[in-house]
Amino acid sequence: MLGSQYVNHQCKETVEPYWIKTDVGEQANIGFAGPEGQYEFEAPNFKIIRNGVHFTFSRGVLGEQGNEGGKGGVDGARGGSRVQRRIKAFLEQVVFKVQIQPQKYKTIETPIHLFGELVKTKQGTAMIRERNDIKLFRKKLLDEKATSQEKRSILWTLGHIGSYENGIRLIMETSLVKDIIEMAENSPILSLRGTCIYTIGMMCRTKMGRREIQKHNWLYSQSQVASGSDSICLPRDPRNLFQVDGGKFQGSIICQPKVVQNMKDIKLEIPLNKEEQEILDLIGSLINGVTWQQAYNDLQKAQERKPKAFLNPRLFEHVVMYLSVYNRMQPKTRKFIFNLFDQLIFQNKMLKERFVHI
Repeated sequence: MLGSQYVNHQCKETVEPYWIKTDVGEQANIGFAGPEGQYEFEAPNFKIIRNGVHFTFSRGVLGEQGNEGGKGGVDGARGGSRVQRRIKAFLEQVVFKVQIQPQKYKTIETPIHLFGELVKTKQGTAMIRERNDIKLFRKKLLDEKATSQEKRSILWTLGHIGSYENGIRLIMETSLVKDIIEMAENSPILSLRGTCIYTIGMMCRTKMGRREIQKHNWLYSQSQVASGSDSICLPRDPRNLFQVDGGKFQGSIICQPKVVQNMKDIKLEIPLNKEEQEILDLIGSLINGVTWQQAYNDLQKAQERKPKAFLNPRLFEHVVMYLSVYNRMQPKTRKFIFNLFDQLIFQNKMLKERFVHI
């Protein structure tokens, strides 16, 4: 009970008491009353925890009964009276803990890497130097023909190598730190910039790496370095990192005149009735994430009400055209569309030989 209201373990008001009143009645022989009538007794508190709520109770004395001593033994020797008191518990405090600060999640450690393990030893470092792996990595990283995935794999490898003193010395033999920082600031591929930032943070595990990035006007987190984790590194001027050159929009595939004309031709060559056109419109709505769920439900209902419409090869050819043009449709959506026409049996006489070039 809180004030004049009953509350539950979530501090929400309830009509009936959530916590059942409990009396702790005990018959205990506690202490002795001396000649001056003083009773040396400290009533202990006890706590009950239920559903995260802490209920603190204190024990109090309600009444006492005295027995005259003097019959011998210890009680009689003390000349006092043995007191028998009845103890009862009183609710003193209710503590409900509320989490205010956000929960601190555990730090996810970077997975181990072959080259990261090699640079831990002198033999492994010597082998990397003899093979000229660092120079080969730099050549591939600066190659304009290399794919983004290849460059990211090289950056992660260099990050693992630069996480140790032996490895950062190998990297310092080239201008890779400068190259990676320039890529982090100027790469047109934003995901590649993010990988560069991770790589620079891994290099900051070493003193030599931290000194090197400071020469290029980058900062690192001293607290994270002290904890032994990868540091978050940013340039002194954040505009260098978040500056993105604007590009001219060249249009999408559905805006190309050739594709638009092919879609008009197939509508004239293979006309659809009203019912089939409605199904095709619903399939087109699956492309939009906003209308996807409604279109998904309507297509399932349409398949139950009009199963013969999904056996029409003319409709399926329009659907194939949609799937060819809108190539960003999710795989699960494509699977759902093909399952709608799983009863369709193809024969050579169904369709004329037709090749639509997108």
